[in-house]
Amino acid sequence: DARLEMPGWDRAGFAAEGWSPVSSEDRDGVELSVSPTPPLRATLEIPAAEVRKSSQGWLVDFGQNMSGWVRMKLRGRPGKTIRLRHGEVLDAEGGLYTENLRGATQEGSIQVSDTKVITRESSFSLNGFRFIEVTGLIGEPSPDEFTARAVHSDLPLTGSFECSDAELNQVWRNTVWGQRVNYVCVQTDCPQRDERLGWTGDAQLCAPLGTYNMECAGFFRKFLIDLADGQSIEGGIPEVGPRISTFLDAAPAWGDAFIILPWILYQMYGEVESIAMH
Repeated sequence: DARLEMPGWDRAGFAAEGWSPVSSEDRDGVELSVSPTPPLRATLEIPAAEVRKSSQGWLVDFGQNMSGWVRMKLRGRPGKTIRLRHGEVLDAEGGLYTENLRGATQEGSIQVSDTKVITRESSFSLNGFRFIEVTGLIGEPSPDEFTARAVHSDLPLTGSFECSDAELNQVWRNTVWGQRVNYVCVQTDCPQRDERLGWTGDAQLCAPLGTYNMECAGFFRKFLIDLADGQSIEGGIPEVGPRISTFLDAAPAWGDAFIILPWILYQMYGEVESIAMH
């Protein structure tokens, strides 16, 4: 809610009378350690390819499916809400298709305090999208007011592929984008619907290709620590890492990731640390 923003709050010398200090609580005694994998970063910026009118507002097409968020220049009416919806594809009528999201909304909203143009980006959650639909704007927006920022674990690209077959080259590029959108601290199974979890089966199946494309040693080392932390009292491997309490221990092909991933790291990188640890 931009109406609640205090001018100058983010600058030295701001008079913060009435602000309460942070509170502290006792921790559970678990040792903190540095994550072995690079942090999430916006590694690529993609300008909007097209903006067109939709039945609800304005539909913005970035021409590429991705995981991340959008930096926008917005102008709305004071006290009114600007709404933002994300989606991967369009329906038969050319509108934003969201049925595949199931229980996820992939929505955001902003309330503005005046009619001035503001620049905003939501850097606290990720969305899987190619399109966004924006409602509540004043006037017709232009493509240069929207920039998509692709966000994922900042793993260096170490492998490439090119041949004389354009379609096969595109298949490889698709795998790299699939890796970009799902290597997000852990390997998720999807970046958009209500199932964005670090599924063990997906991780062990994709790791052989993933380690060719990117430097993933620390990434999977971290994931294996998550699985070890989530083992049941009987030693069962969780279906997802980090463990979600409502899930059962993993079935074959899922729980096998705890054995397969250290072996892949050894084959690809000569990495013995994970074998020794687990």
